[in-house]
Amino acid sequence: MKTKIVMGVLGLFSLVFTSLATANTVSFVEGTNLLTGGASPITLTLQGDFDVNGVSAGDMIISWAPAVLDLTGAAAEAGWTIFTETIFPGTGQSSLGFTAVWDGTSDNSGLAQQFATFTFNVIGAIGAFSDVVTISDNADLGNGFAGWSGTDGENLPTNYIDIQVEVSAVPIPAAAWLFASGLLGMVGVARRRQTRAA
Repeated sequence: MKTKIVMGVLGLFSLVFTSLATANTVSFVEGTNLLTGGASPITLTLQGDFDVNGVSAGDMIISWAPAVLDLTGAAAEAGWTIFTETIFPGTGQSSLGFTAVWDGTSDNSGLAQQFATFTFNVIGAIGAFSDVVTISDNADLGNGFAGWSGTDGENLPTNYIDIQVEVSAVPIPAAAWLFASGLLGMVGVARRRQTRAA
């Protein structure tokens, strides 16, 4: 009896672990948090990990805080074509709808598949932050795609992982601190010599 219970628990654990390990996700290569200096452009790369052998297309919306980030460009990664649809402006959040389609010329295996890059100018004040959110768009684009699909036409339910971009003070490089301390040390030595000479 105990053996059956243990085997059942292990089987359930294995099933849960496998489903978590093979979950489809779309996220940014840069992680979930990006610190950046003000008035500097940043590029975010959108990447998918899918539990299929091939990915063919997907609809997406990305959104951002327009007081912090200003979208200046979107480009497809190698092997993909992107069709930007509409920028939906807003005071608190702006959004861009687009479709990524595999062009059939490169590897489109499911893991670490990079689709597109987005370039923003950072215009927010120090301490400001913006969530750049990726969400599946099934309704607004109306182009026949529904979220992400595999090369066999199967629908790929997908989890989306956001990134937060935070404007920070530009850090002073360590070399500058070393240079300043060395300069102060030389001034101190020069003053001692002048005092001794007097």
